[in-house]
Amino acid sequence: MLSCDEADVRQTLLDSGIVVESLLEVLKREHSSDHWRMEVLWSLSYALASENSAQVGQCLRFGVLDPIIHFINRNETYAQEVVHEACWCLANALMHGSAQEDLPDIAKLSGLMPALIIALSQPTRTLIDTAIIGTLKLVEYGNTLDTNDSSNPFLGYIHTHAIGIIEEHAQTGSEEAKTILHYFTSDNNGHNF
Repeated sequence: MLSCDEADVRQTLLDSGIVVESLLEVLKREHSSDHWRMEVLWSLSYALASENSAQVGQCLRFGVLDPIIHFINRNETYAQEVVHEACWCLANALMHGSAQEDLPDIAKLSGLMPALIIALSQPTRTLIDTAIIGTLKLVEYGNTLDTNDSSNPFLGYIHTHAIGIIEEHAQTGSEEAKTILHYFTSDNNGHNF
């Protein structure tokens, strides 16, 4: 459904709202099988990977990230395939969501940072690369916030829980990881961690 290649068909399905609401219903059902959860998450991940940030934003406004973050943060409860696909959803949402329109809402989600650290710890290199790009967008967004103490609300958590992952990927050539590390070593616009 949401994974069809025809952008206009996918947009029509999203505009109706029925498809996303139905997919969310499957995710929220207590007795849904891991197989169905994985299929739903795969469809949502595909929609969230759209180059069309308006389409991604539309999915996000339906509240798709709340159950996704739940699956990631309760990873011992669900099959690894479900958690892995949920990590793809989160990474794609961060990478492809609009920095101005979507990141403020994503940043407020309860459990976001622990879920992001789990996504950064997955065994798939392309997933980690996508999560690092999403992490960089979140860090850059955090640097624009006007906080009382001029600190970036995301950097401290990343430093405590994922600095090794970020350093490892910077050493293997990830420009996004190098940029994140730069935020730890310089005073960017008066913000620090």
